[in-house]
Amino acid sequence: MRRNLRSRTSALVVAAAALALVGAVAALYLRAPTTSPPADTLLRGWTVTANGHELYIECQGQGSPAVVLDSGLGDASSVWDDVLIATENLGVRVCAYDRWGLGLSQASPPGTRPIGDATADLHALLTAADVPPPYVLVSHSIAGLIHRDFTQRYPTDVVGLVMVDTAPDDWNTYMKTDDFTYGSESLAVAAVTARLRASDDLSDRPVIVLLGATSNQIDGRLGFRDYWRAAQHALAALSTNSMTVVAVDSDHGIPTSQPDLVAAAIGLVVTAAHTDQPLPACTTSALPVIGGRCDVTVEPAAAAQIP
Repeated sequence: MRRNLRSRTSALVVAAAALALVGAVAALYLRAPTTSPPADTLLRGWTVTANGHELYIECQGQGSPAVVLDSGLGDASSVWDDVLIATENLGVRVCAYDRWGLGLSQASPPGTRPIGDATADLHALLTAADVPPPYVLVSHSIAGLIHRDFTQRYPTDVVGLVMVDTAPDDWNTYMKTDDFTYGSESLAVAAVTARLRASDDLSDRPVIVLLGATSNQIDGRLGFRDYWRAAQHALAALSTNSMTVVAVDSDHGIPTSQPDLVAAAIGLVVTAAHTDQPLPACTTSALPVIGGRCDVTVEPAAAAQIP
């Protein structure tokens, strides 16, 4: 938008310019997608053809490694809005996207999709959107299965992970169903979870697992809390360079209830990946100061206590 504010500009022109500015800001706030990537570093969204369907992605900033935010089952990328604000000065590119059928992405046909298809979509999207590796993958809930599947398929592309209350390898076994549905999304997880149970090793990649202080909204069965906490520790144990942190003011929805904690965890992983240095000890990091509690290791046997 161009405005001429010279002294001889009429009040009518000034008013029209102000209205145009309001419209531009409103369009950005409403996350209206375009069909091409942004030319600047502001938070903008656009659509990309990936695997034959249109997917929405929005990115801010520049720099490597790129951070990729992935939402829980049935959730649009808007759940990361506050995390995007908290990471706008991180010094790297940070992107969130909508899976097929969610948010501003193209509507998908009814039915259940293999979660591995979502992994393939993500890889195609990042390639088409010109967001090159290496990546720090940040997942919430069921998206943790997508990101660990992604890491298995493209191991040289992934240099770190932040897993935010993510689904364990035996989630379908525990819940006694292979298909998970919420809102307009339905994903079949059995093939990916079986492959992850058979072989999964995150090596020495920096990994931070964030665990909600309460999780009854996931499952209210007796013993679930012990199972979930042990499973989160088991995920952290996949890397020799990891920590498990309780989000003390959160239930399962950590990205919206404690975005600053998520952003700080992302910053630690990005720094470790960028400098090729280990994560700091949890107790000496900033996480306990901003609502994180460093969680002690639990006995591995606890993870096997599945009702």
